[in-house]
Amino acid sequence: MKYEYDETGANFSYFILSLLILVLVPFTIHTIKSLGKKEKSVKSELLLNDKKKARLNAKKKGNSSNLKFVFLILGWVLVGLLVVKVIHTPADYVEWDPYQIMDIKRSSTPAQIKKQYKMLGLKYHPDKVEEKDRAAAEDRWIEITKAYKVLTDDEARRNFEEYGHPDGKQSFSLGIALPAWLAESKNSFIVLVLYSSVFAIALPILVHKWWKNSKSYTRDKLLQTTMAKFYHEVKEKTSINGLLDIIANSPEYECNKIQNANMGVTSIEQALTEVKLSMSNFSSDRWDKTKKYRQDNPRAFRNALLLNAHLYRVQIDNAKLQEEQESVIEFALRLLGGILQISVAHSWLDVTNNCIELGQLIVQAIPPHQNGLFQLPYITPEIIKHCETKKRSITTIKDLLELSEEDRKSLLRTLDDEQYNEVVKVAKSFPRIKVTNVEFKVLGEREDEAAIAPGVFVTCFIKLRQIRNDDPETVEGEEIIDTEIDEVEEKKKKMRTLFDNASNPNDPVYAPYLMMEKRPGWWLMMGNPQVNKSLTPPTKINDLYDEKVLRFTFQTPPKTGTYPITLYVKSDCSLGFDIVQEVKLVVVPAPKYHVFEDEISEPEEDSLAGQLAAMKQEMANEKAKKLANKNQKSEENDDEDSTDYESSDDE
Repeated sequence: MKYEYDETGANFSYFILSLLILVLVPFTIHTIKSLGKKEKSVKSELLLNDKKKARLNAKKKGNSSNLKFVFLILGWVLVGLLVVKVIHTPADYVEWDPYQIMDIKRSSTPAQIKKQYKMLGLKYHPDKVEEKDRAAAEDRWIEITKAYKVLTDDEARRNFEEYGHPDGKQSFSLGIALPAWLAESKNSFIVLVLYSSVFAIALPILVHKWWKNSKSYTRDKLLQTTMAKFYHEVKEKTSINGLLDIIANSPEYECNKIQNANMGVTSIEQALTEVKLSMSNFSSDRWDKTKKYRQDNPRAFRNALLLNAHLYRVQIDNAKLQEEQESVIEFALRLLGGILQISVAHSWLDVTNNCIELGQLIVQAIPPHQNGLFQLPYITPEIIKHCETKKRSITTIKDLLELSEEDRKSLLRTLDDEQYNEVVKVAKSFPRIKVTNVEFKVLGEREDEAAIAPGVFVTCFIKLRQIRNDDPETVEGEEIIDTEIDEVEEKKKKMRTLFDNASNPNDPVYAPYLMMEKRPGWWLMMGNPQVNKSLTPPTKINDLYDEKVLRFTFQTPPKTGTYPITLYVKSDCSLGFDIVQEVKLVVVPAPKYHVFEDEISEPEEDSLAGQLAAMKQEMANEKAKKLANKNQKSEENDDEDSTDYESSDDE
């Protein structure tokens, strides 16, 4: 086997050009689509306040968007240069074709070939041209002569037409798309250093880093030490405040790169005082940590301070500290997912609900157990006092929207018309959801035997619908759910979810204190609050735009009866829109299945099975006959013996 290097560098240019196009084309399409998405999201940004707009724009500008455009421009410039080089690089291989050399067709007869050869001889023979053209004509005539000999020789012509060469099948050769200077002896040291740095240094380092990360992190990119700490600290009755302390003391923050904010002890005490003063705007509670806790756990205290400053909406003037606070909040939302996994593994219903509700509080920057109207702009504690009186209790945005226009304006009378309109607009922008139907069914059974019996696996079908603006929340009657499951479509859907990320079609939710864009999602689960157990793990829905049908499968109780099951549909970003609905699961006795006697027909006598059965029956009859004869003989002998015994007695 013969290897040949790329002498002209054309093949190597083709190789680099192909790699660049494979990377640049999808990257360019993605960049163009992202620009289009930014233009479409202008309407949703109308709900953002000026502070968050400025912060998000600053973060977008500070990101690597400029580097992406520079990379795109340089990449396409390099593609253009390579294209120019490939076009102007002469081909190092030209296929030898005797038909082309003699300018005849492949179907030409030997007479036509001979005639063409004589005509070319009159034109290109060295003796027929002038002295100045004799050298070129001689080279041309040699090619013509060689082609003529191949075409007039039957074997050579057949070899060329079959193998592309007059001498028949040639040896196999491989070309390497690398420049020839890589194989030159003067460049051996450079090539050795290059290969050593890639395969002996860079590759082992990358493999070691990948292996270390795979051992240190979970599938959700959380540290294994963090999950182990959660496993020991999260208990069955952990409250929301307890979850905040566990998150603040997470080892995940030790890897946080934003730890260089100049915040000394004096600044910490000052920020703590601001948090306490700000808490008085929400409630009479006090958040405080002992001096010993601050000394023993400085990182945890710092994180807890920044988290509570966010929940109580304390303005931090230090730019570095504000950046650190944003990072702490982003980590907190991720760490809640890890705690949720621990809770689901133990089937703890209360902790699962607390994780989801804490996520709502962090997104909306509201302390625990506060009025949901604080999510709206211009809502002050004075307005909340008018909402929570002996005559009325307006605690959620839904309650506010259900009021008449006159009562709502009276309740918000301290706001001017522009502020009032903005409050109503923001209130209507929050997504709402309703459960239109819940149905239990046993799949895979016959209709007359599909009873929900003890210990069977039952599938619960839940139909959800998202409500917008002033749509009614109640519907007369229950909507029918199509419970027929197409297994092929289910498999296709599962395969699609492996490659396609579910896009969220909803606009970002109003969350002015969360310095990131949050689109609404919903958690759906079923549980029994009396025993603090969840029957199904929580399922996250990110693509609910109109309506959707979900299903859960679980095992029924071991006894018959009517069991109340609580259905939870909880928002992941807003308070006061959760649904807690009780449904009844009726478990009946298992049906008595009919026993059908199989009627097995006798084999036909002419068949092989019939003949074997007849032979078997005949052998059984002979065996029974021999046994009967043997028993008869034994009885006769017994009679003779008894006669002798009697006769002897007579004597």
